[in-house]
Amino acid sequence: LKATRSGLKATRSGLKATRSGLTATRSGLKATRSGLTATRSGLKATRSGLKATRSGLKATRSGLTATRSGLKATRSGLKATRSGLKATRSGLKATRSGLKATRSGLKATRSGLTATRSGLKATRSGLTAMRSGLNATRSAQ
Repeated sequence: LKATRSGLKATRSGLKATRSGLTATRSGLKATRSGLTATRSGLKATRSGLKATRSGLKATRSGLTATRSGLKATRSGLKATRSGLKATRSGLKATRSGLKATRSGLKATRSGLTATRSGLKATRSGLTAMRSGLNATRSAQ
């Protein structure tokens, strides 16, 4: 009975560790998703910035009178490109932190599964001991 109880306790603690590992994995995946979303929006802003920069360069080529407006468009395009790059960097940082959290969640899940397996082994050995004790009692009667 003691071995069975300790096996059950180990199984419960293993299940708790597995649950906490899964929770950490879920939060890591959420952070990864938000990081990917930020990265996508950063890439969109970068693309629009590049388009604005190209249009600014075309306007600059068209002549001296259009030079001022072309420079303005180029500056705004460069600003948009810089902000897009900033958003992309922050998205990548969030993605990295999400991956780190996912890794730690997976480690906790693995340790929980290991503890659960050892608890199940202890429970099985306790049940085997109980069966052999019952068989010995029956044969003694």
